[in-house]
Amino acid sequence: VWTEPVTNEMTFFNTKKVTDARVRKAFVEAIDRNTILSSLLGGHGEITDGFVMSGSPLYDSSKGTIPYDPQDAKKLVDEAVSDGKWDSSTELQYYVSSSDDFAVKASQIIQQELAQAGIKVKINTVDFATLMSVAGTDDVDVFSVQYTITPADFYADENSLVNAEESWTGGYQNPDVAKALAATQTA
Repeated sequence: VWTEPVTNEMTFFNTKKVTDARVRKAFVEAIDRNTILSSLLGGHGEITDGFVMSGSPLYDSSKGTIPYDPQDAKKLVDEAVSDGKWDSSTELQYYVSSSDDFAVKASQIIQQELAQAGIKVKINTVDFATLMSVAGTDDVDVFSVQYTITPADFYADENSLVNAEESWTGGYQNPDVAKALAATQTA
């Protein structure tokens, strides 16, 4: 099966630095992605929580996206702080490319929305080469980048970007993900 490549605006967490899953979920819940999509892209695009978009033969319409829920985002951050898993004074280092006009504009909106949930973010707008050199390092907590993938076969992208020891996610690995990815490569 062949499909047209799709360019996505993807955001990656360094899971070695943003270790609490509640904080990562709160980050997503605090962002009104529909408003960003409509105001910055004129509604042209699609919101997903991963590599698989509706144009892919691997798309599962029963899987929803994390909804915009700023109240729950605040609750999740408060729980992580209360449990000692998150320091409320932490300022996340969020990197975007200066050549990506959408990411630069969106990051300003995102910074304001995250602040309302109790997540502090410092936006670092850098040239693309610098973004790529710091991606996955301990200098970065979160970064957004445009990335083009072929929706018919995610193996190479997903295996190297999010399920490898030296990935953009700070080395996140999950045996279930590795097994599912491997299964996509069998006839």
